[in-house]
Amino acid sequence: MSNPLTHSSSKIFLSTQGQNLVLNSATLNTDINFYFSPMLLANADTSHFVIGLEQASIPISINMVNSKNNSITINGNTFTLPAGNYVIASVITLLNAFFNTYSVSFTYSSTTNLITTTATAGSFTINSTTMGKNLGFVANGLNTSPFTNTKVVNLTSTLGIVIQLDNVQTSNKDNSGSNGATLARIPITCTPTKILQYFNATPFFSQIANRDLSYLRVRLLNDDYTPLELVGNPDWFIVIRVDFSEKNMPTMVDSLITTQRKETEKALLELAAK
Repeated sequence: MSNPLTHSSSKIFLSTQGQNLVLNSATLNTDINFYFSPMLLANADTSHFVIGLEQASIPISINMVNSKNNSITINGNTFTLPAGNYVIASVITLLNAFFNTYSVSFTYSSTTNLITTTATAGSFTINSTTMGKNLGFVANGLNTSPFTNTKVVNLTSTLGIVIQLDNVQTSNKDNSGSNGATLARIPITCTPTKILQYFNATPFFSQIANRDLSYLRVRLLNDDYTPLELVGNPDWFIVIRVDFSEKNMPTMVDSLITTQRKETEKALLELAAK
């Protein structure tokens, strides 16, 4: 049965500078409900909404070093690296400026991308640290000096921005536990403080189960699916493409009896036509 209803493609323009929006966080502007004129599919309509990310303009005002990954305690002495963006040489300088007072020093090898810790006493203890992912430190008890970390330096807290729509359900899969809410992931291809510009004239479309759309809850996330924190909450803009698809009726394979009946009917018609 063909679908007698016709549809035209459309776009949903979502700006944090616009109206009719509600922030779902008291501190971040990366979890927002955007409201717009309803888009509806009638019960008799066999079409389904399909959506895709066409454009995004997002300022990368991200502190790669932040409150989640900037502290280490050695021999009971705690150092906190100020939030910001660093090259490794600057980090080593700051670590040494603090820990030299306690006879602990650090060096970095550009060949291995590893940090080595040296203590004048011949051993040291990393009591606690949040610098595991970015600097490779592990709170593993007493260490013999010199000790070289086994995890490499990585001063980026996320390599991309994941876009989730929490009030729609797609067939997309991820390991965030969000049940199909992930629409797209945009690789970060610019340096911090620049604006990430994304455009795809032929986006990947995801069919959604929703029959009506009057708002979208948009969440911007890090690669670990935690909320993306844009320092200063700068404005951002995305464009969602909306199109329509129709599920075809499943093709049924004829049984042997059905095939024989069709062949008999065809033969009788040919015979009658002579």
